[in-house]
Order: sequence, then C-alpha cells, then structure tokens
Amino acid sequence: MMTRSDHEETQLPEGDSGAAWAEWIVVTVILIAASYALFQAVGVELGASLSDALERLKSILGGIMTLPKSGR
Repeated sequence: MMTRSDHEETQLPEGDSGAAWAEWIVVTVILIAASYALFQAVGVELGASLSDALERLKSILGGIMTLPKSGR
C-alpha cells in the first residue's frame, strides 16, 4: 500500500503557493454562498414536499404496522 508523507497530504494539486490556497478559499466561499442562496429560494417548497412525503410514508407504514388489540 502506498502512503504519503504529511507534507504531501496537505498540498493542493497546484503546489504550496499562497495564490492556490486563496483560490481554493474563494471558490469554497462562493460555493457555500450559492448553496445557501439556492436553499433560501427553494427551501420552503422543498420542505413542504419532504413533509408531505414523510406523512404519506407514515400513513403507509401505520397501516402495515398496526397490531391487533389483545382481548385482555
């Protein structure tokens, strides 16, 4: 099995330059901001759809999992 030294694991593919790290940070921040904005735009509809799907699943499983009451 091939192993890497600690120094190699922390390197970006471009090398150790400060510009490469800055680019990585900027791209990461942009992706996080875009993900947040997208979730804000569709979050309500997505949440309602997921809630509806969960309720349907509960009703299906509730019908399957209902146990008969004992005569005690």
